[in-house]
Amino acid sequence: MLELYKRGGEAKSIKDLIEWCGDNPTIPSVKNRYSRIINSLVRKGFLYKLYRGRERPIYLTEFGKIYTKALVKTQEIALQKVQLSYKRIL
Repeated sequence: MLELYKRGGEAKSIKDLIEWCGDNPTIPSVKNRYSRIINSLVRKGFLYKLYRGRERPIYLTEFGKIYTKALVKTQEIALQKVQLSYKRIL
């Protein structure tokens, strides 16, 4: 979800998403794993897929965008706290 969020909330296909995450989309087990993860996130309401032609674009839902934005913000806050703690030690 973070990779989708960073790239505007959409991917043209599962293959694009796999490449963005640094994995090889030509390996069937990798493609299968991502497909299962995406289907799970679709069922939970974070993503939706369009079925048109050969490519099936994947999009973050509004809920998915809000949730991912909150995750990013939480990471930033945690990182700031760690940096402040580190500065105090020095």
